[in-house]
Amino acid sequence: MTGSFSLPKPFASSPSESQTPGSLKIVFCDGCGWFARSQWYSYELFQTFHTRRLQKGLEPLISETTIAASENAGDWRMEINNQLVWDRRTDGGFPDLKLVKNRVKEVLDPSVDLGHSEIKCSNSSAETGTETDASSLSSGFETHLFIHGDESDVELDEDEMLQMRRMWGVM
Repeated sequence: MTGSFSLPKPFASSPSESQTPGSLKIVFCDGCGWFARSQWYSYELFQTFHTRRLQKGLEPLISETTIAASENAGDWRMEINNQLVWDRRTDGGFPDLKLVKNRVKEVLDPSVDLGHSEIKCSNSSAETGTETDASSLSSGFETHLFIHGDESDVELDEDEMLQMRRMWGVM
């Protein structure tokens, strides 16, 4: 199962200002049934780095997406312009969309504002004035997940959340 689509550039800017739009590729294990998940990531990234930019009159950063089945069991990885952004095996499961958007941003154009999806670093780099790029962050920002139960909400720590992400995928 392979899907691919490209859209023509809606407008051309001057050659000095023009940036070649990126190519998103997601490779997934067909036997694991991860096609729908791959489509969802593809849709979300295309919306963020293509459609919303066009709506603002900006040049799109992604112009092509490819979703391809892999024969390797358990395989799921994402690449931008043939540069690995996420590998399920080495990065520990499926990524949080916010983290993926920040990694894609670092590859395509670090100056892009992702709005509420922008990772705000809460570690000591803010105090020292040094910058930390999103591609190097794995847990440099605080994440809280609440499970709504009958009696009260339960807050999970980072280890419990990682375990749940591995079990259930994207949350």
